Amino acid sequence: MLLVKRDSGIARIRIRNDSGANGTYSSLNLKTPNSDWSLYVEGDVNAFRIYDVGQGFARVHIDGSGNVGINSITPSARLDVQGDVKITGIVTASTAGIVTGKQMRS
Repeated sequence: MLLVKRDSGIARIRIRNDSGANGTYSSLNLKTPNSDWSLYVEGDVNAFRIYDVGQGFARVHIDGSGNVGINSITPSARLDVQGDVKITGIVTASTAGIVTGKQMRS
């Protein structure tokens, strides 16, 4: 067990890799008997990922421009979801837009 405590201010854990080589990353692995996940930063592509080690792929990917991919490591929009999406509530767009792809169903 690792305990980091600070009574005031900010308590930090820093994992740093200064090697500068291609393919370098810093990671934190979180594992239990039933799950295995990694949080890591890929230095050469400036990306952050939440990686499902047990399944062998990234569940969430944030690239250097701020695009977020869910089940995608190459998001092409601010939010790029590969798979079904369920939204409960109201979806509001601030500007008129174009809906492409499959027709929405209720």
